[in-house]
Amino acid sequence: CWLAAHERRWAVRFVALFALLVAGLGALAVWWTDGGFWLHVVVANRNRLEWWRLLLGVYMLLLFAAPLAVITLVEVPRHVRHVRRRQARSWLLLGYFVGASLSALTIAKVGSNVNYLLEWCAASVLLVGVGVVRWQREMTPTARLLPLGLLIAGLGLALWEDTTFLETTSWAAHELASEVEQLEALVCAAEGPVLADDMMSVLVVCGKEIYLQPFEYTHLVEDGVWDQQPLLDAIRAQQFALILMSDTAWHGLDRHWTPEMEAAIREAYTPAERLAGTLVYHPKSRTP
Repeated sequence: CWLAAHERRWAVRFVALFALLVAGLGALAVWWTDGGFWLHVVVANRNRLEWWRLLLGVYMLLLFAAPLAVITLVEVPRHVRHVRRRQARSWLLLGYFVGASLSALTIAKVGSNVNYLLEWCAASVLLVGVGVVRWQREMTPTARLLPLGLLIAGLGLALWEDTTFLETTSWAAHELASEVEQLEALVCAAEGPVLADDMMSVLVVCGKEIYLQPFEYTHLVEDGVWDQQPLLDAIRAQQFALILMSDTAWHGLDRHWTPEMEAAIREAYTPAERLAGTLVYHPKSRTP
């Protein structure tokens, strides 16, 4: 966008070179991995959209950064006017803001989280920063206090919210530490592969191979691009020493297992323990 405001010919050259580079490296990655790169980076992330997630994202943005969002929306129309005059700075800021806003819409995707708003926040901070400089030039000393006070209040609110959240989650993690240790002991002692969803990190700690990621493959099944039957057969044959299934409130928002997987697990396994928000399923043939 910045190049286009100066010399459109150079902007076209840049876009063409960038597209060629991305396409070339992408084609090399697909060929080198025998299609695995395309499956895991593109196909596996093409999840369905649920627009209530977008509304939740907007709510979280307003909760943590309402002053930032308000000032940004005030600044955007001014840069729209400057774009018409081919001012390079406004082309850059507004172009980045539009791209970041389009990217932020993907928070409606199943499996998304607040990190999908990071680009929008970066674009917003740029707009607000330029706005602050303008206010220093155009406003009276008294008038400058209003937007600056709004920003300071917003920063204080965000810090308070973050501190409260971190304190709560830190205490929760501290209280569950002993249960996590028990869970690690069970997994490390298990003879054979272990399936897990949210607690896959325990498999890494124990040096066990991650057989698959249930969340991603569940959505591949729903999209009709992966056959789950071999996995269902393996579960019914009790080929897994343990199956760890999350049992937290947030787990219900994002489906980690297909109904067929859950039915096969209930058919062949028994939940023997609940540790660190995780149900530990043991094969029925080995359960006392």
